[in-house]
Amino acid sequence: MISNCLLLLVGISLSSSAGVQVLFPELRQYSYILKTNVSTGTPSVDSYWTIEARLLLTVYDNYTRIRFKLEDYGTSLYSQSSGYSSYQLEEASEYFKWPWDVDYQENGFISALYVTDEPVWCTNLKRAISNNFQLRKDIGSYTNEEPCLYESCLMVYTANGNTIRKYSSYQKASVVSETSWSSVPWGGDNGRGAPENIATSERLFEFNGKRLNSLSMRGVFQYRVSGHVLGVTSELSLSYDTDSPSPSVEKLNMTRTGLQYVAGNFDDWTTGIRTVSQSELRNKTYEILLKIAKKGIDADNIVKNASVIHSLDFIHLLNTVTRLSYASLVKLFEDLVLGTSYDLETARNIFLEVLPHGRSDACARFVKYLVVEEKEKIEDATLLSLIRKLPFNVANHSQNLLEELETFTKLGLDFPSDIRHAGILSFAVLVSKTAEARKVKQDYFDNIVVKYFRMYSDCPQYLDRMVWLQGLCSLGYTAESYIRTIYADRTRNRHERLWASLACGHENRGYAALETSLPILLDEQEDIQLRIAALHDILSSGMRESDFLFIHDFIATSSSKELQRFWYTTVKSLDSNKFFSRYRNVADYVPFVAKYVRNPDTTYWATNNYIASSGELSPWVQLMSVGAEPAPSLAALTVSSGGRRPYVASIYIIAEGVASNLFKKIYKLNSKNDNVEKLVKVLEKMKVSNLKTPEEVHIDIVVKVHDKTVFATHVNQSRFESWNENDIKKSIMEFLRFGSHINQQMAYYPVQMDVYLPTELGTPIRLQSSVVTFTSVRGNITAPVEPADMLYWKNDLHIRYQATSVTSLSTSAPLLRSQHGVRLQRSLVTHLPIKFKVGVEPVEHKKITLTWPDPFAQHAGVAIHSRVQVEMDSRKGLEVVSVSSNGGEDDSGVFFDCERKMSGAEVIEKYIMSKFITYDMLPSQQSVLNSVERFMTSTGCGLVVPPTRPTLALDEVLHVAFSFKNTVEFDKMGLTLNTVLRYFKKNKDRDDEMFLKIDADTNVECVGRNVSVQSVLYVNQPFKDDPNKRFWKLCYFEDDTSHAPADQDLNTHPAAYHGRTTVTYRTSPAYEPCAAGSGDSKLTIEYRGTPKYSYGNVERYVEVDIKGERLHQFDLLPGLGLGPGTPIAQLLGTLDFINTSAIIKEKDGIASVIVNKGAEIQFESDSFAWLLDSWTSMQLMKRFGVYRQCRLQESTIQTLSGNVDQLEQLQCPERLVLADCSETPSFVILRQQNGGIIMYDGEHASYSSDTSTRSTNTALIPTDDGVKVISNSTGVTIYRRYNETVILIPSSYLPSVCGECAGSGDFNSCSI
Repeated sequence: MISNCLLLLVGISLSSSAGVQVLFPELRQYSYILKTNVSTGTPSVDSYWTIEARLLLTVYDNYTRIRFKLEDYGTSLYSQSSGYSSYQLEEASEYFKWPWDVDYQENGFISALYVTDEPVWCTNLKRAISNNFQLRKDIGSYTNEEPCLYESCLMVYTANGNTIRKYSSYQKASVVSETSWSSVPWGGDNGRGAPENIATSERLFEFNGKRLNSLSMRGVFQYRVSGHVLGVTSELSLSYDTDSPSPSVEKLNMTRTGLQYVAGNFDDWTTGIRTVSQSELRNKTYEILLKIAKKGIDADNIVKNASVIHSLDFIHLLNTVTRLSYASLVKLFEDLVLGTSYDLETARNIFLEVLPHGRSDACARFVKYLVVEEKEKIEDATLLSLIRKLPFNVANHSQNLLEELETFTKLGLDFPSDIRHAGILSFAVLVSKTAEARKVKQDYFDNIVVKYFRMYSDCPQYLDRMVWLQGLCSLGYTAESYIRTIYADRTRNRHERLWASLACGHENRGYAALETSLPILLDEQEDIQLRIAALHDILSSGMRESDFLFIHDFIATSSSKELQRFWYTTVKSLDSNKFFSRYRNVADYVPFVAKYVRNPDTTYWATNNYIASSGELSPWVQLMSVGAEPAPSLAALTVSSGGRRPYVASIYIIAEGVASNLFKKIYKLNSKNDNVEKLVKVLEKMKVSNLKTPEEVHIDIVVKVHDKTVFATHVNQSRFESWNENDIKKSIMEFLRFGSHINQQMAYYPVQMDVYLPTELGTPIRLQSSVVTFTSVRGNITAPVEPADMLYWKNDLHIRYQATSVTSLSTSAPLLRSQHGVRLQRSLVTHLPIKFKVGVEPVEHKKITLTWPDPFAQHAGVAIHSRVQVEMDSRKGLEVVSVSSNGGEDDSGVFFDCERKMSGAEVIEKYIMSKFITYDMLPSQQSVLNSVERFMTSTGCGLVVPPTRPTLALDEVLHVAFSFKNTVEFDKMGLTLNTVLRYFKKNKDRDDEMFLKIDADTNVECVGRNVSVQSVLYVNQPFKDDPNKRFWKLCYFEDDTSHAPADQDLNTHPAAYHGRTTVTYRTSPAYEPCAAGSGDSKLTIEYRGTPKYSYGNVERYVEVDIKGERLHQFDLLPGLGLGPGTPIAQLLGTLDFINTSAIIKEKDGIASVIVNKGAEIQFESDSFAWLLDSWTSMQLMKRFGVYRQCRLQESTIQTLSGNVDQLEQLQCPERLVLADCSETPSFVILRQQNGGIIMYDGEHASYSSDTSTRSTNTALIPTDDGVKVISNSTGVTIYRRYNETVILIPSSYLPSVCGECAGSGDFNSCSI
């Protein structure tokens, strides 16, 4: 038995061995030649640095310790632009001379290192070198978890003779070895999508007998972004040189440390390799600020040169501001405040915009100092910006910082309410993020939660309660129980309950969401807004399939049409957007019910849940709304940028009472006057004693970023009424007349990400991703003294916008202090010069003029461009190499890739015609998102307006004048628009020299339901080369005739119609009016629509005839760039005559087309049918809930809500049918005992069926079997027919109406 155990132990020792003896079989000193290389870049271009040295390893203490020492080391670096160079920094070289010891365990793996007093970067490098001397020797393939630069690594081994390979399969990082921070939450992948980065290492050990003969190592870190791969590759090779007896090992003063790499942070990501003093950082920050202020975004050549499009100034500025100490920030601010120049003012603005994005606690404390101590020197808008941006950009969270910044919740009344509220919301976000980082004690956090709940409960003002409630929502965690209590308590304010649900970010709560929200969803007595918020909450909580089907079945049988409409749009949206992440796995259940959901009546069009998403981890948009006729009373829009770190922003709006109050303002129904008093007396006669208080305005707006509230406000009735149109006009005129100097800058970093980790050589890697947007508005608005009745001013402004996204990988080399980096930069720049004069004549003239001096000297532009660059910063200076350069100039309009110009037609065809045109006419949501994404990620494109060209003369002027007039009667409307454009040269001693003149006139006339349009365009080009084409005209005529009867408004189906559209064109040597058209190019379209009805369905039938003649003369198309080969030219330019007919049919969503009596082509078209219908405006307003109707027949009444009730017999002379029963009534409608109808709309007996007298504000229009009455002062319409009376009223009256049509009260004129 004992012999068997001995044999087993011998076998194990032969097959598996570990320990230092595996590498070094004797207690000797071994010498190896060490070579390292670290390259940074792309697969095609990179820069790198190297270190070569002799590595001495002395094995002692019975194979448990090795002393390492580097000798005879040399360095070099390489860049593609300057080649090789070599140097060393003496101060850094000193640390390399000191040896270090490594303790090994019995299994051959490192337990500790002993190093002298040295910088972190030097210890990290020694850790990495030592890490290579760990090996487990076995046979075949095997795995082992062992210590490494990270916390631990799973290594995979393969042994073959004297060769052993091992590579890292998995690295488990600690908070010390790898640090990261992101201003946006790190989104989960949900098991989908390819990884963004890959890191691995491989080592090859070769033995000569029992001694390590050579070692080669290669480590790779790669990051993939937008199809580009950025990488850092580290390599090490060791080759055996000699060995000798071990010398005596001198005992040194060393400190014990571990093998784990110590990562840097934003203060010093190089771990001491490149240090900068505070004075140097402050001076550099000042220089960058002045550079941006003086140059900004280059106005000349802004979009035609990649070197101008791209700028890294704001990236460098943020990195320097982040590293400044508190004292340096104070000194820099003082220097900027003391200056009074235009550039220093701009620099100060930019500094205050960038400051809250600094990640350090010094920046956070300095923001508090500015808000509390320096508020007199800073505008309120800037203080708001500082407070709102701060909490999303703090990287060093701590309870001490929270205790210092809690001042934001205690700002006094000397601060405006907006700033106080911003401080409350901002501090809540910061507390939440500190709790997420586990840097706050639970008792302190609980105290803050209690404070916010107590302040919410105790504040008397609604807006203050709303702000504290939103702060409570941002806290999350233990605040969740308070939020759920508010939401479920039916005794609380309905709006506060809604905010506790809809605009409170909830975690994936599973059953907890059902427990709170399901009872509210199922309660038919709850407000519809709360029920839909409950449904949204459940959908967002990760529901199970049984929950989903239960909710579907309940909604299908619910009496709430709004709830059914919301569910219908939700299911349909999820059916076509399966990767919508907000509702998690709900899309998996949708196919079970997608074919069974039904869309309620179009009256509920304002309730929706629309979702647009283009794929996995893609951007998405969600729009929710809850209708309240005639417009939504609740809307929520959420936008996500997509990706693993999505930027998510939301806006929630409650707007109740707005439509009715605006309606009354438009009709001037709010003020009490003699007419109102008469109506009140009529209502008193009908025994209407308690007049209703008009629906008050209630507007709430909440803006959230990453489910944290950054803005909340409330508008009540009094504040709404204070928005007076005349006061606003007066303020604008005073602003313009006194003139204004404008110098505003806005900088915003929506996304920041930093990751600090090691190479396999222990040198630092920084992965940084930043997105910055910068907007600058500079210039003047001045107004000379003009007549008081005319508004006239001059604009001289420049608006510049820059958006830059930079993703970079950087490394730093010891001994050389060089920095190597590779970055992908995508930039969008826009420049809009606004230099023109505006003249607005008195309202009765209805005329506006615009004048541009030297119009072609101003160039607006927009460009998008991306590039990859490899950079090296060393003692030789900064060297940058572009991987693929797309530079070059282009002096004409539209260009792509910043090199090749394109015609306007090519742009249309490439970006519109090939992507957007579908049979359904409107693009799908996915195609829009995909097209935007393709456009934004293109290599480069741009547009310059106007194109560069030599000026025709000095003192050029472009003058445009717009004028219009309109007439509105009861059943007739007319509109005339006139536009005159003149481009000329001003001459002092003679008449102006005209280069171009354009006259455009449009007349629209609507009589009844018939529309007539005449639009003409006359162009005069005196200097055109061809004298026969110096004048040209383009004429458009349309006559549309409806066959609808006079009472078509009451029908539910469209009417028949016919019409004719004509377009003519001609060039000539002299002016010719459109009436002289014998030789014009002409295109005529005649159409006839005759819908048919069967069993309640509509079959649409439209005939179209297209005729054209002399189309070869239509040379306007080539002038617009639509020459031969383009789709439009192929349709029109190659034909001389057209005589085509088509028949279009549509029924039940299936359309068919027959061209020239040929074959019938059928296709599905859900959104095609409405184009073929002829509806009256009243029919459309009824269909979408803008108007409601009440029908009175002989014995029944259909109320405004749609219910049919018995019509009571009159026992009194008069009975109230319908009235505006508000405190300022606008109409009263009565029915009489003799069957007559009488309406009052401010004048007694405005209309009576028994008399022909009528008010001047009321029109009687005969119909086929009765009369139509229009009350122009109230918007009420009455149809009086032989068998019924139909009353149509705007939905804005619904909150205040009473009478039989409203289903309320027995109001009559009987004596008591």
